[in-house]
Formats: sequence, structure tokens, C-alpha cells
Amino acid sequence: MKRFTGTSMRQAQEEYGLWLETLDTVEGRVRVSAIFDEYAKQLAAAGRKITKSAVLAYRRFVEHFGDVFADQIDALSLRRFQRELMGFGLAKSTVDRHYAMYKAAWRYRFGEHGPFKQVKLFRPDNTLVRWLTPAEERALLKACRQSVNAELYGIVVMAMHTGLRARNITELRWDQVDFERAVVTVRQKGSRRLTVPLNGACRSVLTARPRDCEYVFRNPETMAPYWGIPQKVWTRAKKEAGIDRPFRFHDLRHHFATKIATVAGSLGVVRDLMGHSDLSISGKYLHVVDGAKRNAVESLDNGDIISNQETG
Repeated sequence: MKRFTGTSMRQAQEEYGLWLETLDTVEGRVRVSAIFDEYAKQLAAAGRKITKSAVLAYRRFVEHFGDVFADQIDALSLRRFQRELMGFGLAKSTVDRHYAMYKAAWRYRFGEHGPFKQVKLFRPDNTLVRWLTPAEERALLKACRQSVNAELYGIVVMAMHTGLRARNITELRWDQVDFERAVVTVRQKGSRRLTVPLNGACRSVLTARPRDCEYVFRNPETMAPYWGIPQKVWTRAKKEAGIDRPFRFHDLRHHFATKIATVAGSLGVVRDLMGHSDLSISGKYLHVVDGAKRNAVESLDNGDIISNQETG
């Protein structure tokens, strides 16, 4: 399960004993929280920063199962937890990322053995693109403005008009906003930096925000950023807007990209604004780009071209 080195077997055994004392164990059993804590310390020792999304994923796991011993977790309970995460409104791809984090921590402690090996991931089709009609967009913004959560409207406007991921918006700090240049700069996956222009709608939202803490959007009760999108008010806003089909908050990112592709008619512009690492990732919006190109070409036809039959 774990390798210990030393100049002799006795030294290795002593090192192993010291390691065991750092864990919350009872008769050789280890608790779930200890597995995650140990894995986080290992990442830190290797110079890898554990993200807030990973901390949230581990917290959800412990809150669901309680701080039980690892041998009390089986494949059936893990599959039930998968369905519960889906009930929270998480996308299948997000649930898969959660389970990848859990499996990595489990593998570090127990090797390839464990219940996660018997749980299949969803592996959703990421080429599916959902977007809103103009009427749905207006209805959703109206519902968000009337929401009991005063933060929801601004969060949704930023998502619609920047294409940023939920985490980039909920954790947005004022020092990332440049009003003079009208841009916002965030860190994307892989720590890549992305700078996105702010249009009039975004600037109006941001200038109206109170600057009572370092975060642009914050939980008014804790003055700390939200751990993800407030799902209850988001779901209620969709219902009041009459959007009864599957539509996640992340789909606002696709909505933004679809509108950009329609206007620009270029996958390159979509790639740059979305922060895609490769043009092939932007390929899911190709049908929109082709449609924009066709409309542009059709607009050239003003009826002046005469057919051969007419000239005859």
C-alpha cells in the first residue's frame, strides 16, 4: 500500500509506525477524512495546489457518508451517491470529476484495490450544445432580477456575456476586473490565463455592485464567495422563465459561444474568447459558424443576377 525506505528493515518499520500515528485509525482502520487529508498533504508536498473544487468535492463526500471508516464504503453506496450528486443539479461531467478526485485519493492510500473500481463513470457526450432563444433569454433575466437572491441576476448576466465558467464568476475578485480596459482576467483549467472583454451589460452589473469585500459576488450572510451556483434559486428562475427542458448553468457558456459564433462566423474567435486550448475543442460550434457564413453569402444576393432563361 505504501513504500518506506531505510537502511534497514527496522528503520523502515519505525517510519511506518510513525506514519500510522498520524492517521485517525482504530485497530488498523482508517477514516474517510484521514484519507483525503493525507492525499491533500501529499499534493502540497509535491508542490501541487489543491483547488477549491476538490475541497468541495471531498466535503460533499464526507457530509454524505459521515466520517466513517473506509471499509464501510462499498460500490452500491457509491453509485447511490452518484445519483444524489445529480440531484443537486451537477452535470454528469462534474460528477465524473468528483469521482476522479475520490478515486485518486483512494488509490494513493490503497493502491488499485477498492470499491471505486466497480463504479462506472457517466462519460457524457460533451459535443451536446444547448442555448436559449431570445425570448427565453429575456424571460430568464427577468426571473433572475426578481429572485430572492440579489446575487443571481449579476452572476447570470456575467455568464451570458463572458462565457466564463461558474467557478470563475463566483470566485471573481475586484483585482481581476480592469474597468479602464473593460476586461476581466481569470485563471482557467490548467492555470491558463484568460482575458475577456466586458460589454455594456457586464459593466452595468459590475459598477452597481457594492465593494464591501474582495469578491465581486458574495454570500451576504458570510461575505464569502459561493461554493458553486446557488442551485435552488437558479432552478426556480428557470421554472419561472418557462424553461422546462434540461438546461444547466454551464449551458450559459454554450449560449455565449453560440451567439459569438453566429456573429463572428469564426471558430478562432470562439476559441480565443472561451479559452479553449485547441481549435478542435471549439468544433462543437462548427454548425453555427457554417450557418453564419451561409447567411453572409446569401446576403450578397440582392436580386441583380439574371438567370440564363431570363436572358434568352
